[in-house]
Amino acid sequence: MSLPEATIDQLKGLLSKATALVFVDGRPVGAAFFISDNLLLTCEHVVTTREVATTHETVEIQPIGRERRSAEVVSTDGADLALLRSHWDQGEPSPCVVLNPTLDQGDCFVASFPREDGLSPGLEIFDVKAHPRKDLIGGDQILEIEAGKTITWGMSGGPVVSARSGAVIGIVRSSKDPVDSLGGGAVPISRAAEAFGQIAEVLRKSTLAMVPWRNALGRDNWQRLGRSWNIEECIDLRVSGKRHRWLISMDQAAGPGLDRTGPDLGEGVAEALFHWAQRRRIRDVDEVALLGPLLANALFPQGMADHLSLVSQADRILVRLHVERGNDLADIPWELAAVPREKDRFLAADQRFRFARVVDEPSIPTTPAAPKSPANVTVLAAVAQPARWKYPEVHGRYGSNPYAWPEAARICARLRESIERSGFTVDLHESPQPSNVLDALEASARQSRPYDVLHYMGTGQRGPDGKALITFVDDEGGEAWEDARSVLDTAARTGVRLVVLELLLPPEGQDYEPLTHRALYDVVGGSVNAAVLTHLPVHPLQCQKFNGKFYEVLRSGESVETAVQLGRYKLKYDRPVEDAAGFGWFTIVTGPQSDICLVSRRPEDPTRSGARQPSAADRAADEIGEPQARRPSDVLHR
Repeated sequence: MSLPEATIDQLKGLLSKATALVFVDGRPVGAAFFISDNLLLTCEHVVTTREVATTHETVEIQPIGRERRSAEVVSTDGADLALLRSHWDQGEPSPCVVLNPTLDQGDCFVASFPREDGLSPGLEIFDVKAHPRKDLIGGDQILEIEAGKTITWGMSGGPVVSARSGAVIGIVRSSKDPVDSLGGGAVPISRAAEAFGQIAEVLRKSTLAMVPWRNALGRDNWQRLGRSWNIEECIDLRVSGKRHRWLISMDQAAGPGLDRTGPDLGEGVAEALFHWAQRRRIRDVDEVALLGPLLANALFPQGMADHLSLVSQADRILVRLHVERGNDLADIPWELAAVPREKDRFLAADQRFRFARVVDEPSIPTTPAAPKSPANVTVLAAVAQPARWKYPEVHGRYGSNPYAWPEAARICARLRESIERSGFTVDLHESPQPSNVLDALEASARQSRPYDVLHYMGTGQRGPDGKALITFVDDEGGEAWEDARSVLDTAARTGVRLVVLELLLPPEGQDYEPLTHRALYDVVGGSVNAAVLTHLPVHPLQCQKFNGKFYEVLRSGESVETAVQLGRYKLKYDRPVEDAAGFGWFTIVTGPQSDICLVSRRPEDPTRSGARQPSAADRAADEIGEPQARRPSDVLHR
């Protein structure tokens, strides 16, 4: 059954934008079509001068209504296929088609540039009937374009779109007779996937350039192609240097990195800005609104802000911030940066984004453990509240009644509730001594049942020697400081995959040197794939709000980055403590691997299935090219 006529019309409009005329030595020779933002498919004979049997290294292409441009011939193969690479100009839309290796029978439509005497080449999109032809072992051999249409010179490399699936299933290659309506043949997409690894990647991953095609198909038809509806983009920002001059580079942006200095933000602003951002106190909305654009300007120079704007069509954008280990630029609360040109929206608390810090270390595992069902996820939780401590009163901006500091039992109850409501199993220790947590970790390893998560709530400080210390409780109900490194190393060695360190305000009368991002970057390593930590001490009510959303999202099969982002979003808009910057104190640090999931993702639709694997096939067919003398076999060559 074909797609609705209105959908077909939309796809034909998009197909015209994604198809280009190919020129060799200044002569129009055939078609090619974009399969990503910079890759095109065509036939090898289109980019080959037959008289000297030479495949060109570069050709020219001209998308409809746009300027002619150069295209690199990336690869060719014996099945008469060629992969080209070219780029859209800055600011141009970059639509592409969507591929499907499954050959449908029946109604299709083709885009190409058939030759017409006396006329310059022009794009035609017309309906055809097609059926697959199998080889003797059941593989796709060719897609036969049935009689009724003339497949003629200039049509080689054109896409064949199934009217049933709405995806490109073949590449026009051969003709039964170029001057009569006897039909022709197309190379199946499954053969292209065998020929080029890039095609397999395009079949596996949905990209931003596919969004217009996806939207035209609609959710149900898109998911029938085995594709997730949400399309994500990833941006890697790299920060190096010092606070008076730092270098910002972006993996996806062309050209060298960009220097940023204090004067770039305004004379004398940089150092004062960074110091102000790190002071520990309640922030009001106006202060955060001023800080956000300044940090955004520090992180996204003009060219990179432009790139971020270009990818804004994506459903989600993962921004990964790489800061050199040991660099004090890591201690800046970049989570408070606004979305460039949108001062009221923040990178770390906007549902379109996922903002995470990344530690690039070879020792970090590149293959996370397989996700589990919620019932099999286990959490070791520890809430350290020395009974002798009296906690400070925290007031809002207008001197309202102080926010109550809950007792340890209450904090434990709410943490347990957040974890168990998500279906996870929790082993919770209230006011533990260090040995309680260390022994529990060691025992889990001996029993080959490691905890998936270590969740700590307590107070931290940076000791006189620079060590990161976290508090536990001694036999008398007082504090017992422990080197965080010993706890975290044990967690990594015993199989913990995720560490959550929620560091609370110090007791009344104390002002400990807070732990910094730099001090805690070492958390990620061993089996630990990600760490969630608070950059500045927070109130238990903020943790309570964050944890409820965080575990709810983890349980749904989303990534740790997504769970943190939505937890911060919850904090920003449901402020349990009147701190407009509270969301920015929650940081996520991962290793090079992104999208770490504890729980298996649930399929979006019961009709969803993976793309079929291509099969081996015979590569015998005849190509279409420039008019030559007809041969008795009615096969046309250039």
